[in-house]
Amino acid sequence: ILEEYYRTGLADRIYDISGWRLITSMQVMHLSWLLRNEPEIIKKASCLMACKDYIRYKLTGEPYMDLTDASVTGLMDISKGEWSSELVSELGIPAEILPEIKKSWEYAGEVTEEAARRTGLRPGTPVAAGAGDICSTALGAGVVKPGQLCAIIGTAGIYELAIDRPLKDPERKYSVAFHAIPNSWLLEAVQMTAGAALRWFRDEFCEAEKIEAKRRGVSAYALMDEEAGESSIGANGVIFHPFLQGERSPFVKPSARGVFYGLGLWTKRADLIRAVLEGVAYAAKDNIDLFRERGIGIREVRITGGGAASEIWCSIMSDVLNLKIAVPAVKECGALGSAIEASIVAEINEDPADAAERMVKVKKVFTPNPQNVEKYRRLFQLYKKLYELLWNYYDESWKIYSNL
Repeated sequence: ILEEYYRTGLADRIYDISGWRLITSMQVMHLSWLLRNEPEIIKKASCLMACKDYIRYKLTGEPYMDLTDASVTGLMDISKGEWSSELVSELGIPAEILPEIKKSWEYAGEVTEEAARRTGLRPGTPVAAGAGDICSTALGAGVVKPGQLCAIIGTAGIYELAIDRPLKDPERKYSVAFHAIPNSWLLEAVQMTAGAALRWFRDEFCEAEKIEAKRRGVSAYALMDEEAGESSIGANGVIFHPFLQGERSPFVKPSARGVFYGLGLWTKRADLIRAVLEGVAYAAKDNIDLFRERGIGIREVRITGGGAASEIWCSIMSDVLNLKIAVPAVKECGALGSAIEASIVAEINEDPADAAERMVKVKKVFTPNPQNVEKYRRLFQLYKKLYELLWNYYDESWKIYSNL
């Protein structure tokens, strides 16, 4: 279905209206599949919800979806903040299953007696509409001003840039979503593999570090960071492509695969670990440059996720991106973002952006080293040239290996 939508131009129309690049995980794709394969489920459905909307519904009995999650369904008109009648009609989706849309900080009901009995929450407690996980994380990281960017280095790498208008990409390379604060949107680009690349390397090649880490009562990642620090900028000649699950941004290439290039008899494990950290940072720059190429200024990066715990990784990211990197004091920024939204309906705060500026604290800031920035600028060009040279090989090798 996805291939059909791209072939017929429907994917482009969905982007032009919703601002969202079409991928299989979106609700519009799930609904399209169900309509063709199990239409009886759609006939029985009463409401389309995201996961947190269902939890809220069980608390309040009120079925809503918030702006942030609605804006990533592929069914919203991003310029209006409402369901697109044009897309709903063309896709054959019953309009009656689309719920009322609430702002993330808006009152969306109160805890019922039944929900109170089952959860221990106080009956009548006001409940905010809330936000999707990624937007809530950006809020909890303090990304509330245009030009601030949230980099989530988790399993994947997710990059969200706050902006004051829903600026779509003429080449449709990034997506646009509503932010969890008033009059703000997020431009979003996602690389498939970030922290998962380091986890893969740990699990497959760092058994000694895991044993030593257990003995010392520390994380294996901390020992890997120490090793990476023994290597130098450029990982002693090794470049790593983190395409271990294909790639979806800044290019779509399911057949792309990971690469260690530049191995020699002199290569040490420390070089490989550093190459992984640098490779993920290069992929981050490749995505963030999508925003820069549209003339959008970036003033600061707030980094969250597991990668934020690594000082050497944050330092590398700062040098590669040539941007200041700030690490929030709270690890679970998504939870803090939700608390900020809840504080509005609890009448503790009046505006989520203002509340975030007071509630979000930064524990450490990394600034780029000009000498390192220039070195990484040249290395990044090698990183890009290498995957461009491999472009046709990705598909060729995919066909050969899938038929062995």
